[in-house]
Order: sequence, then C-alpha cells, then structure tokens
Amino acid sequence: MAETQNRLNAAKRAFEFGAIVFLLLGSSHALGTLVDLFRPFLFTPVDLQVKQTMMDSTILITDRTSLWKAWLGFNLSHGYGVFFFGLITLLLARNNFGYVIKLRPLFPLTIFMSLSYLLMAVAFWFYIPALGCALGFGGFAVSFLLARRQWLTEGLITQHATSHEPPPNHPRGA
Repeated sequence: MAETQNRLNAAKRAFEFGAIVFLLLGSSHALGTLVDLFRPFLFTPVDLQVKQTMMDSTILITDRTSLWKAWLGFNLSHGYGVFFFGLITLLLARNNFGYVIKLRPLFPLTIFMSLSYLLMAVAFWFYIPALGCALGFGGFAVSFLLARRQWLTEGLITQHATSHEPPPNHPRGA
C-alpha cells in the first residue's frame, strides 16, 4: 500500500511539474507580448523597417487591422492559451489528483498537447521554448507511466486487451 501511495505521489508531482512548466512558458510569452505593445522587446523584428511594413500592411481576411496588430494578438492569445493549459492542469492535479487518474482521457490529452507544443518549438521556435516544452512533456509522460502502472495494478486496464468488456470489478461490468 505504501508503494502504491508513493507511486501516486510521484505521479502527482510529475504532473504538477509539467503543468508548472507550461504555466511559466505561457505567462512569460504573454508578458513579453504585453511589453511589445509599448516598446520593442521580444517579438519585434530586429529590422524596424519590417515592423513598419507590418504596421502599414493589412491582411487578406480584413483591412480593419494591420499585420502588426494581428501578430501581437496571435502572440498574446498563444501565451494565454499555454498559460491556461498549465493553470488548468495544475489546478486539477492540486485539487484532486485522484480525479485526474480516474479521468483517463486527460493523460493522453495532456501528452498530446505538450508533445504538440514541443514539436512546434523544435520546428518553428528556438531552444528555450523547446527545452521548456520537453520538460513539461516529460513531466506529463512520467506521470502517465506511473499512473498507468496503478491502473494495471487495480485491473482498470490490461496490457493486452482483447475485448471491449470492462474488467470483472469495474462498475460497468456488474
């Protein structure tokens, strides 16, 4: 029993770690974008003529905004999205990690999201967000592996499922 509790505590800590990494990545991205609203900081082109061209250019979908405003809006909403991904997963883990385990689709979704961010970081961004996304993904993946072991122990899943029937002691199996 103590081993099970230690494994669940480790799974919770790993999940919280992954969530905190994304919370920090998202908040720093959003804050950097907010600073760019008032003075060049993180997401302003080095060549200020490019920024001016972006300010003078509209986008095909509408002429009511400039490419520069759209750029800032995309960066700000991206930062908020990553922040809220981290915040929601952290709140779930901190308030009721047992629920996180019982809501098993949450693990594949967090792994999918964090891996998606990692792949985007490698393909389009630079090493700091790639490293952060790798750490966050690692936290969620380790948590999943620890929780999966718990599901196997409790008979909630089998390693080689051959039917869609629930396990004998599962509520739907009665």
